Amino acid sequence: MKQLFRSLLVLLLSVLLLCPLTADAATTLTSTLSFIRVNEHKSGPGYSWNNVTGELVLDNFTLETDDEYGLKLRDGMTVILKGKNKISASKAALYLEGAVTIRGNGSLILTGGEYGVLCNAGRKELELSFVGGSYTILGEKNGIVSRYQPVRFSDCRLDIEGKTDVAVSAPDLHITAVTMTAKGALSTSHSLTVEQSRLSVDGRTESALSCPVGSRLLSMSLKGGPSLAELAVLDAYNGEVALVTESTKKVGGSLFFGEEVSILFDFLLLFLLLLALTAIIVVPLILRKRKL
Repeated sequence: MKQLFRSLLVLLLSVLLLCPLTADAATTLTSTLSFIRVNEHKSGPGYSWNNVTGELVLDNFTLETDDEYGLKLRDGMTVILKGKNKISASKAALYLEGAVTIRGNGSLILTGGEYGVLCNAGRKELELSFVGGSYTILGEKNGIVSRYQPVRFSDCRLDIEGKTDVAVSAPDLHITAVTMTAKGALSTSHSLTVEQSRLSVDGRTESALSCPVGSRLLSMSLKGGPSLAELAVLDAYNGEVALVTESTKKVGGSLFFGEEVSILFDFLLLFLLLLALTAIIVVPLILRKRKL
């Protein structure tokens, strides 16, 4: 009887130890997942595609492949992030053929043998947008590379690196309300706008921000220098190799008392008015009920 009990116990422990490994293997894709020519609903481990709405939900999705590309997306798609998601491939983790929006409250790690993200759209109006969420983008050459497609980051956290080249290379780059750490320069061929964001950019051997027309840095204080260890306060960006910014945007001004007073006072005033209104209505009712 004791021998049987021991055998069952060993069997149970073996099953418990093997279950997590089996689950991981079952939920990790090992080949390119393409939505370039998909014309029907599609789902699998950690992902669900709605062909009517054009939405791809990634929910704790993992793809690790030796193929050139990890996830391939067509024009007009919206990717919704949930949980922790990870994609790696030998050339580019994410490949785009058009305008794509990536949003949600989840996280996404992109690791490519050459590029974290490769934008291959041929028209400048087809924008790549990251809205919300947290991103880690790593490429042996560039974190993100785009010849024609504008790139926009809004209300998100971002760690990005181009190990042997710039972190981002795009014709137009727009960064708003973002916390970003970049290893490698932010390089654009047309325009660069950064607003209300906290950046730490190490250009290594070149300017942290590279734009032939000029960079627009709005609502931010600046520090720059030859490296992140040697920073000084700047009145304006003048091509420093390292750059750190802090948002100087204040909470919106009061509607009743003007821009010099925080809008929080408006909320406090409305709260007090509601209390007073409640007292005016409720107290007489209570007194009348007592008289009856």
